[in-house]
Amino acid sequence: MNQRRAIALVVIFYCAVSIGLLSPLLFFGKTPFLADITYNNEPAATFISEFWQHNSKFPLWNPWVLNGVPQIAVTWPMVYFPSAIGLGLPFGVATGLFIFIHLLLAGVGGFLWQLKSYRFEPVNFMAAVFFGLGYMLCGYMFGCSINLLLMASAAWIPATLLMLDLICSSPKWWQCGLLSVFMGLQFSAGRPEISVGACVLYLAYFISDLGSLRLRAPFMVAAAFIIAVGFASFGYIPLIELVLNSPTALQFSVLKSSFWSAGLVDWLTLLITQPFGHINMLSPVDLVTYPGSLPYITSLFVGAPVLTLAALSLPKNWKHSLPWLALVFLSVIAALGQFGPVGELIDKQNVLRYPIKLAIFALLGLLVMAANGWRSVFSGVAKRSNVFSLVVFWTMILLASQVVNTNVQTLTPSHHVLMKGLMLSALGGLITAAILLLKNRFTEIVLLAVVTASFVLNDKTLLTPLAPAQFYRQTSTVSELIKSHCQLGPQNFRVLSLVDNSLVVPKSLVNSSNNDLDEKFSGYCRQILRPNTTIDAHIQSSNGISIIPTWNSLFIDTGLLPRSSLTSVQHPLGKSDVPLYRYCQATSTAYVETMMETQSDDGTWTPVPVLDKRYFEVLKEDPVLNIRLYTIVHIRPRVSVIQNLKFLPTRDAALKFINRSDTNEYDPTHDVIVVGTQPEPTTSAPAKILSNYAEVEVDQNEYIKINANAGAPSALVITDGFYPGWEAFDNGKPTTVYLADGVMRAVLLNPGEHRVVFRYRPVSWFVGLMLFFASLTTAGFMILSRFVKTNPSW
Repeated sequence: MNQRRAIALVVIFYCAVSIGLLSPLLFFGKTPFLADITYNNEPAATFISEFWQHNSKFPLWNPWVLNGVPQIAVTWPMVYFPSAIGLGLPFGVATGLFIFIHLLLAGVGGFLWQLKSYRFEPVNFMAAVFFGLGYMLCGYMFGCSINLLLMASAAWIPATLLMLDLICSSPKWWQCGLLSVFMGLQFSAGRPEISVGACVLYLAYFISDLGSLRLRAPFMVAAAFIIAVGFASFGYIPLIELVLNSPTALQFSVLKSSFWSAGLVDWLTLLITQPFGHINMLSPVDLVTYPGSLPYITSLFVGAPVLTLAALSLPKNWKHSLPWLALVFLSVIAALGQFGPVGELIDKQNVLRYPIKLAIFALLGLLVMAANGWRSVFSGVAKRSNVFSLVVFWTMILLASQVVNTNVQTLTPSHHVLMKGLMLSALGGLITAAILLLKNRFTEIVLLAVVTASFVLNDKTLLTPLAPAQFYRQTSTVSELIKSHCQLGPQNFRVLSLVDNSLVVPKSLVNSSNNDLDEKFSGYCRQILRPNTTIDAHIQSSNGISIIPTWNSLFIDTGLLPRSSLTSVQHPLGKSDVPLYRYCQATSTAYVETMMETQSDDGTWTPVPVLDKRYFEVLKEDPVLNIRLYTIVHIRPRVSVIQNLKFLPTRDAALKFINRSDTNEYDPTHDVIVVGTQPEPTTSAPAKILSNYAEVEVDQNEYIKINANAGAPSALVITDGFYPGWEAFDNGKPTTVYLADGVMRAVLLNPGEHRVVFRYRPVSWFVGLMLFFASLTTAGFMILSRFVKTNPSW
């Protein structure tokens, strides 16, 4: 069989396995629904899709969360950029298509990388098939489907290593172009921590061959990196702008980095006992060390067959495996988080959130070692005594696990799960070793089948939490209540959800079976309008979830709530619900949602205090949903002309002034705080006496036209979020957009009639887009050079 036909058959094999696993999404009307997907990916993807269908372009502005925010700043749906895979398709199909394409990229890239590293011989060919299959189906790639950005970032690593190999062996400019595209797609996938870790790996991998490189190879790699950075600029320049415009500039997280780290026992459990022990994010009682919260990756599974082969790479070929063993060691140390020696240092830096995500590099190293072990066994380098030693090892694990599980009385249910998982995993290791001892001409096929079955069994477990496509079409109880109560149009009011981020299972679902609890719980979260799920209900939110906190969400988290009676946190200024009330008034927030009871770690339920009834009227208490819904009567209209202006020098000063509104006379229905210097009064002809008036004539998301009258020098305030890129025109002339009340925007008006136009033209987005097209064009010309014959005399 020739080489091309063999490679084609491998790709078909990978496609068949992936399509078989993803068939519920692709063909049978199922959809994923867990956590981030329910709260963030699906609502944002729906918004993007609907906007595209009505306007034939991507939205630059998202009006639904945080009083309005740049769409590129809502980083969760970055998974749909730049390729926009599945846009316009049903969400389940789009997600299945996205996962399928990235699995195929990971598998084929890994296969070709390993095939390039060795000669095209049967042993090396099968080892490469094994590696690509393992990387494509490892627990990380399926377990992190809850966060598609991780999969999209990790999928490009083997293909990039392949291009580095090609440049090292025979540098050509078309290879440089492809390398830049691969790295650019990885960078733009939206997980900087994975991209940074991968770049460190690429650098080490490239330097290892530095002594034998041709002179132009380092320049090509450097050029590819620069082009890749330009390729990803369309996303990262706006994100840098977002960080710089946050009140806590250059802080990437308000959470500790050790959140969702894993202990050593968790590592061992997840590495080999899935799917037999079923240790994953959905079953917190199964976790042995319970690391502050659950591991982010639902499974780090590579299985006993992979570990058996990895061990066989060490006796005769340990020098070749040593760098990969070091990668495994360093990745595990980093992923341990608070349980590891660098945990305290990482916590102080507060940059690397959820270090368990770096586990992909440990799995990569283990799979490379396992591929080397495959070659050692089937080329005759590994001795039968080495394989027999592994038989003894797995037998001891099997017997020890059985003895401990049967005779130790102090084991918890979680420990029993671990012991049973270890027994079954040891059995898998014994089967692998037995296949290797009984080696014949069909052994490689049988072993590949065992490995495939092991991964497929695990991945089917991880893909089990699927719901019918109708899951996202169900209406929200809270949204229906709000719509039936509110007389304002959907563009003229907002909802503030103060439901805890780590939401407890309500009493109404406690007795649900484990099989349907997850779907019921995610459906419950949509019923109560979690932040960002308001998009599906077409209700605007004055808060929301984004990876990098904006001033709005951070202000809610650190400024208002500690003063409110809702929390037990003490505040130097004392407790008062007035600042929260004034903030809601200022942002046109007509409804506030809180829980009725919260549950502590010991399982006891505590009532949530009721907000001050002088300002917040209880509209609905629902013990089944465990929510209390308030309404606020006197809110600032979405657009209004306000004469009482207070100028303060900075946003922080404005936010502090609102936070002290229980001791000052700030009333957003009559007052507005303008950040900046008060302009000199202008002398003009007396205007006819007019009453203050403002009305939206055109509202097109990124283009808003307002008709207004001002009877005196005033400010036209619109309660949409302030952000660089918004420009305004007053009667056709450019005018300054001011930051109002720390989070919104306003323009100053002289007495008279005005037609004010707000237009969103983000410089950061267009600069990033130009860099993206420039980089893509450069890479394209490099790739085309592969097909252009040059004159040898040049």
